[in-house]
Amino acid sequence: SVVFTEDDRLLATSQNGKIYVWNQAGELIKTLSGHTQGIENVAVGKRAIASASWDNTIRLWTLNGDEIKTPQALRHKGAVYTVSFRSDGQSFASAGEHGDIKLWTVEGELIKQWKAHDTQINSLSFSGDLLASASGDGTVKLWKDGTLIRTLNSRNGQVYSVSFSPD
Repeated sequence: SVVFTEDDRLLATSQNGKIYVWNQAGELIKTLSGHTQGIENVAVGKRAIASASWDNTIRLWTLNGDEIKTPQALRHKGAVYTVSFRSDGQSFASAGEHGDIKLWTVEGELIKQWKAHDTQINSLSFSGDLLASASGDGTVKLWKDGTLIRTLNSRNGQVYSVSFSPD
């Protein structure tokens, strides 16, 4: 996974459980460590960075790259494949191998969780309060506060990624 921050730093994940941060000149300026297995996805919010890993956890970092200590481990039953922040930056969603979505505060408190798909969730994306989930079951589902709004069928196998257009 590769993502830019608002100040144009580049974050890239790796299979060694680290996130590498480069500046605009291409210099490695920081390495974020903490996961014990590969990192599948990273997302940048207004107040934090979240990483999703094969070690079944989500880690939170400040925008400066310091790990945020949470009151509990941010954990799923299996590998975590995706994280996405709400546009207000106050919360984020995570999902992965077992088809569950969890909604968290940026302080690491669990707000809500629900069974969203019968198989893995590959990607999440927020647009305001609307959350889209893309799954190995060939569907994209639209959610509002954990309530299913609509199901879109791909008819061609798994859906690997979902994203909202800015307009």
